[in-house]
Amino acid sequence: MTTNVGGVPDQPQSEHETDQVSQNQKKEQGAKRKRMKERSEVWEHFDKEDLPSGMQAICKYCGMSYKCGAKKNGTSVLWAHISRCRKYPFNTPKDSKQSLLSFKSAKEPSGGTSGLTYHKFDAGSIRKALSFMVIVDELPFKFVEGIGFRHFCGVIEPRFNVPSRITVAKDCFETYLTEKRKLKNVLKRCNSRVSLTTDTWTSIQQINYMCLTVHFIDNNWKLHKRILNFCPISSHKGDDIGKEIEKCLLDWGLENVMCITVDNASSNDTAIGYMRRKINGWKTGVLKGRFLHMRCVAHIVNLVVSDGLKTVNESVQRVRHAVRFIKQSPARLQRFKKCVLDEKINTKKGLCLDVPTRWNSTYLMLNAAIELQDAFERYSGEDPHYVVDLNERDGKGSPDSDDWNNVRRLSEFLQAFYDLTLHVSGSLYVSLNLFFHELVSVAVLMKDLVSSDDVDMCLMACRMKEKYEKYWGDPEKINLLIFIAIVLDPRYKLDYVEWMITEIYDPIVASKLVDNVKVALNALYEEYRVSSSNDVNREEVSSSKDGKTPLSPKHKKIEVLKSKYKKHKCERDGDAKIELDKYLEEDTAEDIDEFDILSWWKFNCSSFNFSTLLLIFVTLIMDFGSITECLANKTILITGATGFIAKILLEKILRVQPNLNKLYLLIRASDAQALKARVQDEVLGKELFKVLREKWGSSFESFVSEKISAVAGDTSYENLGLTDDQVKEMYDDIDIVINVAATTRFDERYDIALGVNTLGPKHVINFAKNCTNIKLLIHVSTAYVCGEKAGIISEKAHVMGEALNGMVGLDIENEKKIVAETLSNLKANDVPEKAIRQTMKNLGSQRTIDSIAVMYGKGYLSLFSGDGSSVLDLALILASRMGGSSLQRNLLNFDKELKIAMRLVELYKPYVFFKGIFADTNTEKLLITARKNGLDEEAFNFDPLSVNWKDYFFNIHLPSIVKSLF
Repeated sequence: MTTNVGGVPDQPQSEHETDQVSQNQKKEQGAKRKRMKERSEVWEHFDKEDLPSGMQAICKYCGMSYKCGAKKNGTSVLWAHISRCRKYPFNTPKDSKQSLLSFKSAKEPSGGTSGLTYHKFDAGSIRKALSFMVIVDELPFKFVEGIGFRHFCGVIEPRFNVPSRITVAKDCFETYLTEKRKLKNVLKRCNSRVSLTTDTWTSIQQINYMCLTVHFIDNNWKLHKRILNFCPISSHKGDDIGKEIEKCLLDWGLENVMCITVDNASSNDTAIGYMRRKINGWKTGVLKGRFLHMRCVAHIVNLVVSDGLKTVNESVQRVRHAVRFIKQSPARLQRFKKCVLDEKINTKKGLCLDVPTRWNSTYLMLNAAIELQDAFERYSGEDPHYVVDLNERDGKGSPDSDDWNNVRRLSEFLQAFYDLTLHVSGSLYVSLNLFFHELVSVAVLMKDLVSSDDVDMCLMACRMKEKYEKYWGDPEKINLLIFIAIVLDPRYKLDYVEWMITEIYDPIVASKLVDNVKVALNALYEEYRVSSSNDVNREEVSSSKDGKTPLSPKHKKIEVLKSKYKKHKCERDGDAKIELDKYLEEDTAEDIDEFDILSWWKFNCSSFNFSTLLLIFVTLIMDFGSITECLANKTILITGATGFIAKILLEKILRVQPNLNKLYLLIRASDAQALKARVQDEVLGKELFKVLREKWGSSFESFVSEKISAVAGDTSYENLGLTDDQVKEMYDDIDIVINVAATTRFDERYDIALGVNTLGPKHVINFAKNCTNIKLLIHVSTAYVCGEKAGIISEKAHVMGEALNGMVGLDIENEKKIVAETLSNLKANDVPEKAIRQTMKNLGSQRTIDSIAVMYGKGYLSLFSGDGSSVLDLALILASRMGGSSLQRNLLNFDKELKIAMRLVELYKPYVFFKGIFADTNTEKLLITARKNGLDEEAFNFDPLSVNWKDYFFNIHLPSIVKSLF
């Protein structure tokens, strides 16, 4: 018994009374409290059911059920289910590695086409796309908080939480920082100089602004235009402009500036002078900033034409008044449009009123009015106020037929300047080589008008010619890059420039200007040649700092002098003419409208050794930034995969970049079983892959099976001997093609050698051209191309049809015909296969030096004639020493072996009596560029000076020869 507060004992209640009280309490609670609405968004995907086992959450998509008691169970398990539910329409399971397919828009911002694409929800990507939209469409940040936009996003993607305007502003700024970092890296790795354009103006709020734009050609020979800075500036004074440009260049890390294009304001002269002093102080100027100041051609043209139109004739004024009269009233304009229809004038041009101080607007007004001349004449008869109003206005009256003839001549004259301005103002194509042509056409046009019978046109042309000569008439004031650009245009070159100059200038000025162009051209060439040489010397000296034994100042000077002597000897013993002379003497390229000067230099630079000219024009070397990054996610085709070089390359790629997509190996095989056996026995089974096997352990086989796809084929055939299905698949997949297929045996059958070494590269090139994603084609040549030259042998591409002896006229088609006829005759006469093989070997004129090594090693030859001071593979010496002891056991027929020996002596005379030294200038430049750009030097080091050759020969090379030959 319990006691209440008052001390009176409580009376026990009956069971019926207790149940009654409990029911009444539940009714009271239900009346006071309603069931709460579920707050979690997960209930949009589940239904609640009250089952005997308790409350259950049933998935709306797959029917899976989970306990969902309010006190015992949370929503975490439900969210986890939705993230992996296979029937949820907006979810893609991770293990499926699939995305949702959809059709992309036909109007892509990047210019792509419509078609199937994949979709996977990614909130981060959507936010980036949102910031992109705000930036490119110039939308206010508060746009994202609009009710309509949020509703639109909720319909198109309910899972995306639209950010606030503050978050969007942060995302836009982060996008700016990301793009700035990317552009900085591009500019840092760019091997060409940059050009700048700048302009200043004052806004209606009386705030001074400056915009600085950079123009450059990247290492893939693409022209770019990027705004570096858009900022307020204290004033329009030259020093303030120069300091702001300097500040911007230091921020972006730009020093190699070729020229700065500005308008004709006097403050810009001061700014250029300031920048010239700074750039010369940085030691990065070209000829001490001689070509730094480039006056804007479009601006000068504007000054020339504006000066000529200061006093326009009455015909222009009458047409202007007529246009103004019609555009002043919508009713008049509607009546005029009806006159246009009645006269059946088929034009989309409408009336536009000019700004008298802007000549280009005057041209557009006249150009449109001329086409509507008949409509003006018809309108004058339908609107009586037209003639009356124009006669009262300054007494000019309406335009008559003579007025229309006058404005027509003026319009044709102004069109030349208008087209010139549009032409030279383009930023998506190279325009420097266009300036000269436009200036010539303008000069000739003004020259003709000066002697014209039309007094008004003659006076106007005289005023314009006077202004023209102020900027482009003095040889000392012209920026000669305008002429040098034409010299570097393979369609014209120096002769064209000289001839044109003599046509537009008087003899005295023309002679002086031509001399200035030649002097500037040679000075510019020498500047780049010397700077390139200094880069080599500086790199040679600085590279010693990274070594274990740094050079003393004395040895540094010696190394520099050695390098200079090496280049001097190369120039003396090689071709006497410099690269510039060679280029100028070559035939000009075909002059076509679609000519792309960047593409010409890109694809023809390998035809010449024009390293200095390429430095002047744009760049020397194509650069992928990081080699390992370049290989990532790429699909690569390697031909000749069972060869020595290809196996080394294959192992290197798999070791340094396991994240590549796929490696196609082209191997000659009769069937799939033979292909598999060759891959295992001749490639992966070699000791070369020992390091990879140890690295991957038991996963090695699965790794190589995932990354390597061997295909049976032969470079001697079109499409590399592949099936149609294989060709189609590989055309779509391959990014890089590396051709290593070749035969290096001098005693190879001529038909095989011709097919692999000559026709093979052609077939590989044709195959690569059809690959839709091709980014790189590498051809590794193992052919002996030195011939019988002596002294320094420079790296020079052979002319098509040129043989090793220097004779021109080698006809590959004729060689194929000879091979075909020889084989046909042999088979027609039932010659045995062994005799056919020997005949085809005799037909060939080149054989490999390896055959000598084998004959030495096997004891067939104990000595061989040669020059002891010449460079020869040490494998021959080893083979000689190890094969001499077995000579008497193996020589069965001395006369026969003597004939073989004499035959080999004759064949290999150019190689064992070799007196040449190969110049490695291009390799040095490539090495320097690789070091400057940090191209994985540790993983891809090709500096021969870093190799311990004594250790290599005695502990690696010679033991390998012993193991492989014997």
